[in-house]
Amino acid sequence: GEISQKLIEEIGVDTYRNWFSKLTAEVDEVAKTIELKAPSEFVKDWITSYYQGIIERIIKASGFELTNLEC
Repeated sequence: GEISQKLIEEIGVDTYRNWFSKLTAEVDEVAKTIELKAPSEFVKDWITSYYQGIIERIIKASGFELTNLEC
């Protein structure tokens, strides 16, 4: 919710829809961690190459830590 909205504000709704809406997230509220899963190696590699820094910054600002982005 909140993290998705911040991503949309930063990267735009079209980019979010094309790349980030394909991800699933496993959130551990106790450990304050988020693990993202991509549907393919291509999507994972694209997001890692172009958006990992943005994702990590937004997740950290929300009080969580990104533990992994995998396929």
